[in-house]
Amino acid sequence: MNAQPKTKVLIIIIGILLIANIVMLAFFLQGGHKEKRERGGKNSYVFEYLEKEVGFSAGQLDRYDSLSKLHREHVKASFNELSANRKKTFQALAAASFSDSAIKHTATMMHDQPALPELNMLRHLKEIRDICTKEQLLRFDTGFYKIFGRRGQTHKEK
Repeated sequence: MNAQPKTKVLIIIIGILLIANIVMLAFFLQGGHKEKRERGGKNSYVFEYLEKEVGFSAGQLDRYDSLSKLHREHVKASFNELSANRKKTFQALAAASFSDSAIKHTATMMHDQPALPELNMLRHLKEIRDICTKEQLLRFDTGFYKIFGRRGQTHKEK
């Protein structure tokens, strides 16, 4: 067999793969910030809503982005704390041999804990609302529940 045709074919394949890699790299680099937002899940829908429906300026969107990052960090810390508290509560339940009074106490503790994330979310909504101008307040107030009330649903109406 002739070795030269094999090397030509291999060089052509390597060239095609190299070009494909360069095109893919350029595609992802060119997408930039907008691509990140589109893949960002619920946060991207909120960002889009604030930008298109409420009419946030670039400065307002930057403020929202900062608030959103802080809120996510706070929520993560809160859930970590809730998880640790829940573990301690269950350990106390086991230590009390699952007595009726321990079960009632554990149920009360578990019932009160979910209020903290809801309070944090409502405070976050108020912070976002505080960014609005007077003209934007009505648009925000009449539509924010469409985005923030979606709890894990995908954005299917588009």
